[in-house]
Amino acid sequence: APPTWAGFSSHRLWTLANLARPFDPCDSVLFVTANLNAGGAQRSLVNLTTTLRHPRIEIAVTGDSTAEYFLEQLDASGARSFRAAQSRDPFDHAEAIVHKVCSDRVGVLCFWNTDPKIKLLATKFLACTGVAIVDVSPGPASFREMSDAAGFARLVAFSEDEYYERLDRLVLKYRGSAPASCASKVVVVPNGVAAPARAKSGYGVATGGGRVVVNGRIAPTKFLVEIVEAMALVRSRLPAAELHIFGTAEPRH
Repeated sequence: APPTWAGFSSHRLWTLANLARPFDPCDSVLFVTANLNAGGAQRSLVNLTTTLRHPRIEIAVTGDSTAEYFLEQLDASGARSFRAAQSRDPFDHAEAIVHKVCSDRVGVLCFWNTDPKIKLLATKFLACTGVAIVDVSPGPASFREMSDAAGFARLVAFSEDEYYERLDRLVLKYRGSAPASCASKVVVVPNGVAAPARAKSGYGVATGGGRVVVNGRIAPTKFLVEIVEAMALVRSRLPAAELHIFGTAEPRH
């Protein structure tokens, strides 16, 4: 079998080393996200950036977006977004991010649902700069993704622990476990949810069995199959109960 480093673009580490340079950071913020598809992480990011209306916020998108809804909301609010690179190569995106951070003297770099390979590369070479680096994590899945990138981390000589040690903040949306190397940097910021115009006061089952409403993206990770199976149990007690699902399906689903 070929060695793990066969075909690895090690020469591009020199490009990143050349792009990175110390600077005096300003008050701008660069968010880096995987895409602007329908989803909770993207909705939270759009809610945040359109509410803050900070004149120096930008969003770098590292993947394809299959819908324009969030892009249109960002444009309408004046928030700027751009595609970091057209390929799926983490080096292409890391080079674009490091170049922009150093050229524009970005004050805060915030990873928001980002490929761990891009996070490792950008953080390794921005470690010598004054930029504050923040990782917004949805929880254990993000930590597993970083652990799964251990082979890549060895090839770039920047470990998972070194990444978490360099972070200035790790933001979680609920109180949970976090890597030991950045436990002192954890801040919990719950998802922002707009207050409803009307609030339900009673939770008794309505005549006829009531309705269960699911609102969200139609994808395996949202447990739609399990919800249908659960409704079979509900209907054994309440035969007239109804299930209503509102959401869009990604093309791959």
